[in-house]
Amino acid sequence: MTLETRHATSLIELCHRRGEPASADLQRGLHLARLFEADPTVPLAYRSLAWHVIIDSHSAAGWGMPEGERFPVCCGAAASVRHGCAMLIQEIAAQVAAVDGPVLLLGAMAASRSIFGDWSILPTTGAFLVPLNGTEARLPHANVYRGGVGVRWGAPGDLRDVFEHHTQLAELSGLEVRIPKPELIAARTAGCSDDAATLHCLIFCGAAHAAVQAGRWRDVRKIAPRLGSEHTPLEAAYRLGIDRWLGIDIPAAKRAVFAVRRLLGSRGRAA
Repeated sequence: MTLETRHATSLIELCHRRGEPASADLQRGLHLARLFEADPTVPLAYRSLAWHVIIDSHSAAGWGMPEGERFPVCCGAAASVRHGCAMLIQEIAAQVAAVDGPVLLLGAMAASRSIFGDWSILPTTGAFLVPLNGTEARLPHANVYRGGVGVRWGAPGDLRDVFEHHTQLAELSGLEVRIPKPELIAARTAGCSDDAATLHCLIFCGAAHAAVQAGRWRDVRKIAPRLGSEHTPLEAAYRLGIDRWLGIDIPAAKRAVFAVRRLLGSRGRAA
C-alpha cells in the first residue's frame, strides 16, 4: 500500500481521542492496524502509533482486544521504539543532570511527548539539547538543527524568547526538561516532504492538529519566519492536503499561488 496523508490524519485523530474514544474509533483503529500489519513497507512510526492507539482506546473503553487479533508486527514495532527510546532517555538524563538551569529538548522524542503524550511512540536515534541559562559556549544555533544520531548540544541564539514562550515543562527520568509546544514543532517541521511515509510529515500533521486544537495556529505562522524557513506552515498544509481537515481557510488567490509553485517545483525536479 502507499501511505497517504489520510492515514496520518486518521491515526492522529484516533490518538487524540484514545483516552475517550468515540463509538467508531475502536473499529477505525483496528482497520488501520490490519493495513499496517499486512504491509512490510509501512514505517515503524505508523505501526508504533497504531499499536498505542488500539491498546489505549480499547483499555479506555473497557474492552479487550478482539479474539484472534494480536497484531504482532505493530506490537513489535512499539516495543522496538520503546527500547530505543529508553536507551536514549538514559543518555539524555545523564547529560541534563550535569547542567544547572533549564534545558530544552528538541527532536522526535520531544515531539512524541508533546504531540502524543508519550516519549516512546516515535522512533528516534538522537536528540538536541539547548541550555537556556545563558551560559552556553560556542555551540551551533538550535535553528540549524535537522536531526542526527546521539545527543548533541546547541545554543538558543536569537530564538531564546521563542523558546521561553512556546515550550513547556516535562518530566524525563526524574528530571525536569523543557519541550516544544505543538505550535513550535509545527513551525519547525513546515518544510517537511509531501511524502506521508516520512517521520517529519507525520510530526507536522500531528503538531499542526494539536496547535489548531489549542487555538495556536496563529502562533505557528508567527514563529515560522523566525526560524528562517522558506516554507510557510500554510503552504505546507496546502501541499499535504490537510488544510480543510485542520479547519484552516486558504483564500482562492493564495491557493492558486501555491498550486503554481507546486507545478513549477515538479517540473524543475523532472528536468
